[in-house]
Amino acid sequence: MDTSNPSNVALYNIVGQDQSGNWRVQQMVMPAQEAATVNLPGAIAYAPYVVAPTQATRGGSGINPMYLSLQIEAQEIMTEVGGTSLLDEGNTLVFPVIYPANEPRRVWDVVFKGEALNVGMLLSMKYANGVGAPGHWDTSGSDPVWVSDPPAPTGTGDTRPPRPMPVRDLLPNEKFQTGLMGVGIIRADLQQNQEAPKGQFTADDRATLQTIYQIVSRLGI
Repeated sequence: MDTSNPSNVALYNIVGQDQSGNWRVQQMVMPAQEAATVNLPGAIAYAPYVVAPTQATRGGSGINPMYLSLQIEAQEIMTEVGGTSLLDEGNTLVFPVIYPANEPRRVWDVVFKGEALNVGMLLSMKYANGVGAPGHWDTSGSDPVWVSDPPAPTGTGDTRPPRPMPVRDLLPNEKFQTGLMGVGIIRADLQQNQEAPKGQFTADDRATLQTIYQIVSRLGI
């Protein structure tokens, strides 16, 4: 959705009545900014950042799994903060980290402004509010700092009027038909029940009422 220009609009098909009261597919014009703004009630939830345990050791003792990360994660962090290179901190002759065969993570460091920073700790900072929570890196200081961005709109208390639901164009063998439950779409190439033009229940009406009855019954209303 291009919202770069306030005059940009989005076009949707909706179901509406013409001046003669006939139902047909009409076009709705909406400002692009409105179309791009979330208005579904409910705050967005982000999955917590969970670090799996590890059997890796250093100097005969276990290490904190928070210091571990995958190489692809380390490369992404390096790009995000503008680092210059990656180091495997555990790959050393003095107290090397011993990784079990089933451990793909390493103690990766990213070199930032000449200093080696642990990628696992940077990931913990980035995902403090959940994986995918909005934010950005502030790299103006000696260390990069994750700054959380305002949460996305929740739709709660949205003062905009409701909009009709967008629909697709009718197929050549489809048409609108009004009945007890309002307007619906029927197959024009199939023989229709003759009860509908008389204002009586159609098979579709009965099926709809049966579905509503089953839902209400489960709710215990």
